[in-house]
Amino acid sequence: EEQIFNNGTLLETRYRWRSIAVRGELDIPVLDWISAKIVTTQRYVKHEVRVRGFSPTQAASERNSFEAIIPTIGAGADVLIWNVISVYGDVQWLDFRTSTFGAEDKRLTFKYREWRAGVRLELVEHAHIMAEYYSIETLVREGFNENKEEYRQNLQGVRVQVAILF
Repeated sequence: EEQIFNNGTLLETRYRWRSIAVRGELDIPVLDWISAKIVTTQRYVKHEVRVRGFSPTQAASERNSFEAIIPTIGAGADVLIWNVISVYGDVQWLDFRTSTFGAEDKRLTFKYREWRAGVRLELVEHAHIMAEYYSIETLVREGFNENKEEYRQNLQGVRVQVAILF
C-alpha cells in the first residue's frame, strides 16, 4: 500500500495522537516530611497519520496507524516544605524490543519517558491544587532498516490541576 506522491503535489497531512493511562503509586515514608514513591503507569497510545495529495494528474491518499499498551515503572519523591505546601516529582521510563505474535524478529521498539515536577497546595485533607511542569515522550519503531516506520510524540509544558483524592 505504498503511495508515491509526485513532485508538485499539494499535500494535506493530519496527525493524531491519542492516549489514556491508569497510574498507581506506592508511597514509602522516609522521614516525617519526605516520602519516596514507586510509580507505575499503564498507557494506551494510538498514533495515526493521514496524507492526502492533490495535483492536476493525481489524487491519492495514504493512512497509517499504530496502537499499543505501554507499561512503565519509575521512582519519585514528595517533600513537605511548610504546613500545606509540598514539592514533588517523579520519572518513569521504559525501553524494550518485542515482536508481533511472539516471533523472534524483534520488529517493534518502544521508548517511553514521562516526568513531572511541581508544587502542591493542600486546601483540605483530600483536595489539592497543583502547578507542575510535565513531559511525556513516546517513540515506537516498527520494522527494520529502510522498511521501518516511526511514530514519535513529545508533549511538555506547565499544567495546573485540582485533585480530589479518594
